[in-house]
Amino acid sequence: MAMLLTMAVPVFAEEPDSSIEQIPIDEVREADIEGVDASSLEDSEIQNSQQVSIEKLKKAVAKVVVVDGTRTVLYEDGTLILNELDSDQENNEAKHGAASKEFPAWDGTENDYAFGDTGVPWFNSRYNIKRVEIGSKISPTDTSKWFFNCTNASSAELSNLDMSNVTSTDGMFYSFGSQTLSVTISGLETWDMSNVKNMHGTFQWVGQNAGNIAILGMEDWNVSNVTDMSEMFDSIGYRAESIMISGLDGWDTRNVTTTQKMFYMLGYEAEAVTISGLENLNLENVKTAVSMFESCASADKCEFALDVSKWNVSKIENMNNMFSCFRMSASKVTFLGFDKWKINNHANLSGMFQMMGMSGTSPTISEYNIGILTVPGGCIVDSMFYAADNVKGTLIINGMPISEYGGDINLAWGTNRTGGALYLAPTNTATLTWAQETVDKYGLSGDQTQG
Repeated sequence: MAMLLTMAVPVFAEEPDSSIEQIPIDEVREADIEGVDASSLEDSEIQNSQQVSIEKLKKAVAKVVVVDGTRTVLYEDGTLILNELDSDQENNEAKHGAASKEFPAWDGTENDYAFGDTGVPWFNSRYNIKRVEIGSKISPTDTSKWFFNCTNASSAELSNLDMSNVTSTDGMFYSFGSQTLSVTISGLETWDMSNVKNMHGTFQWVGQNAGNIAILGMEDWNVSNVTDMSEMFDSIGYRAESIMISGLDGWDTRNVTTTQKMFYMLGYEAEAVTISGLENLNLENVKTAVSMFESCASADKCEFALDVSKWNVSKIENMNNMFSCFRMSASKVTFLGFDKWKINNHANLSGMFQMMGMSGTSPTISEYNIGILTVPGGCIVDSMFYAADNVKGTLIINGMPISEYGGDINLAWGTNRTGGALYLAPTNTATLTWAQETVDKYGLSGDQTQG
């Protein structure tokens, strides 16, 4: 399978001296201690630091311990093997060269190998990692930032990674392979994701410069406990030729509360972008969908249709830039099912369909058909269609819209300069008066420079 930076790099632990590798305190065994009284290293004594000298403690944990016949090792050729079996060491050295770094192996307890933002042992060797493999099975509880910024890695085979106890994959592959021409992440079909709650930025910036990217094997993922999918696929394959993401069809996303930037700038310059299963997303508990599809597939020229009729958006409070610059180079984009939407009163719809791209890029789309969309009173609609072109559709205005900044509501400033027809359908006297004044002033139907 062929196959992700705006986030601040977290502060990671300083890398130890190359001749001294760290291991968890609870892995220190009596046989590993030279010149240290074993009784002084009982758990209760370690917690009472005044009973044990810092010098003795450092000496006690300075050795690499191979736990249960395994080690985690980075080879000369850039292959990182987590929990390499002792029996495989000879063959791996023949295949990958000598070991250049060794790290603590998983000790068989569910609480180990949860490093958070500050303790990933191989972080300081991240630019030397070219491939990732799992030797014997690992069952962690948290894989956050595991391969964060491994920009030169081109593959990861992770079928031996037991995800059944994992609760967070936050930033797990952030910028993985972003400087390589191809990226392969395999083994995802074996993952049990039933306990994961946080998937923020899991694949963010994967394969930024890769050619063809496909993220497959997610078809059977149980994501029913996930609440955060923000930035999950953000900027994958920014400069890729083609991208395919499949497997979302069967996802149970009923507990997700944020999809902010979920597909933001995915395949921004890609010629072909395919994301299957979007029509089945369950958004019933989502509160923010800010920039969910902003600038996604902006260069893809293929005709595209998206069925959103099943999306329950009644709890979404903020849709700012939700579809901003989404597929704005396509020959035609058709949204199906906006007429089924019941938008939350007072929702923020500003910039929802605006098309002012990065660096002032203008849309080249031939037709952008939204069908019928009902906007309830009290919604913020500033620049809702700013600079959008060739938009066709009708906005049913069920109450007075508002501006976040006060004054005139620039609902569609600069809209439909070359064509299209966007109509307002007010439902009462107040909105009729507002709509008439807006059309007279800004020319919503098409050709005025402040439409």
